[in-house]
Amino acid sequence: MKKKIIIYGFSLALLAFALKTIEHNLLTRDVSNRGYITIIAVLFVIMGVWLGRKLSIPKIFSFSKFRMNVQAAYFLEINREELEILALVAEGLTNKEIATKLLISKKAVKDTLTQVYEKLDVEKKQQAIEKAKVLSLIY
Repeated sequence: MKKKIIIYGFSLALLAFALKTIEHNLLTRDVSNRGYITIIAVLFVIMGVWLGRKLSIPKIFSFSKFRMNVQAAYFLEINREELEILALVAEGLTNKEIATKLLISKKAVKDTLTQVYEKLDVEKKQQAIEKAKVLSLIY
């Protein structure tokens, strides 16, 4: 967390330095305020989009001991619930235990696993676990 704060602080300081440099250059060349305001607006939009993307990475609360690769799951169109259930299956839990842990029905677990099998193009739990590890969905 401290590393992120330092990086963001350094980025903002660098942006402030760049703005002061631009301000100095613009004042010495006597450019209109419109150009200066446009440059500032563009820089802050770029910085805002960058920070927004960095801070909006989905945080996943996991019941599993396995770590989950959200980016790989997104690429394979596997949602958070499917990934969580897959990780719990990899731990060796039964459908009933998974349902109890996630507070959902056993049928919901079975249906979700069927969707995961289709997306991973496998037929059995063990094949799904192996393929998920090969594709780095869980590790």
